[in-house]
Amino acid sequence: MLLNTSQGVILAERPRVAVRWWMRARGMIGRRFDGFDAFILPRCRSIHTWWMSQPLDLIFVDQAGRVLDFRVGAKPWRWFIGARGTDAVIELPSGRLYGISVQRGDILTW
Repeated sequence: MLLNTSQGVILAERPRVAVRWWMRARGMIGRRFDGFDAFILPRCRSIHTWWMSQPLDLIFVDQAGRVLDFRVGAKPWRWFIGARGTDAVIELPSGRLYGISVQRGDILTW
């Protein structure tokens, strides 16, 4: 479960963590959010959305899970670099962050 502990909000009930190199390399290319509702890339500071068929909502967090930055509706064929100190990137279906309170400084756990 991906939880915003600062706001008491569940962001994803079935996140998938990219623990293997091939999961990190492929990311969401050619995938849809089927069977999972968030894709977490630990030890990652930036991502690209080349060859993507869908926009994403992105959250950049530090080692403690503190939100440093986020993007809503990140479009395909772009490059996104996290703020200084970014340690992980969380990819969510586009629109997931609309109406959900996520702010810089919030703490996320998974």
